[in-house]
Amino acid sequence: MNPLPILVVDKKGIVGEALCQKLALSSLTVYVSQKQPKLDGIFFVPYINNSPTIPGYTYSHVFVVDNGALSKAHLIEFLKKAKKDNATLIFVTSLSDVSSFYKKIKASHGRAKIVILGDIIGNNAYPMLIYNAIKFGKIELANDGLSKTYPVFLEDVVSGIIEASFNKDTETSVFYLFPKHPLTDLSLARMIQKANPTIHVDFSETRDRHSGNPSSQFPLPKGEGEGGKYLLPDNYPLEKKIRELNIEGLMDRHFNTSTLLSINPELGHSAE
Repeated sequence: MNPLPILVVDKKGIVGEALCQKLALSSLTVYVSQKQPKLDGIFFVPYINNSPTIPGYTYSHVFVVDNGALSKAHLIEFLKKAKKDNATLIFVTSLSDVSSFYKKIKASHGRAKIVILGDIIGNNAYPMLIYNAIKFGKIELANDGLSKTYPVFLEDVVSGIIEASFNKDTETSVFYLFPKHPLTDLSLARMIQKANPTIHVDFSETRDRHSGNPSSQFPLPKGEGEGGKYLLPDNYPLEKKIRELNIEGLMDRHFNTSTLLSINPELGHSAE
């Protein structure tokens, strides 16, 4: 059992809840979120009025999940708390938001680690293609389906964050949790259709404003040494995981129970 508690802050809770479920097995875990988790063994603090309250423990690790709405003032609070406690700060962000606070974090806290996520699948949050397949039974592709996509399943996100956080490798401060070799939207759509033959795939004449490779629009920062570390294997079994997702079963569940789904094209741009 870790002698010091761990702090996890995730306003929307997509990553934070799943992360707390693992961390609470070996540490007292304090969780700050708008969404109260269905978990035992954690100390929950509501995230009220866009202003997270940090309970005054001394922490070994501080996890901050940026949902695209984290203010600079709140970031400074977390940095100060991590420095005061001599804690490891783990800043979890998405490809689209990676450059926002990177320099500030690295300049302020040498023990900080930055984990950059792809397009999360899990906890009722899905990239737009999968969301549309579940809700409408069809996928509509813009830009001839050639936009890049970086899908990653939530269980692999959680395992990767924990690996990065407790890794003794001090040379690496930036970790990538998305496939090293991205798919096109068309490739992912065909993968979904192969596993779920009732899904229709069509092309749209509209242009997607997120077209192109996110890593070219939002340059990935380099860690110490040769750069960041990819945490997923080169042969990430995405097709197998898509098959096991059982989208047709999720479609039935959605229509029969009105399950709320979240569009999650990037971590910072989810909506219900």
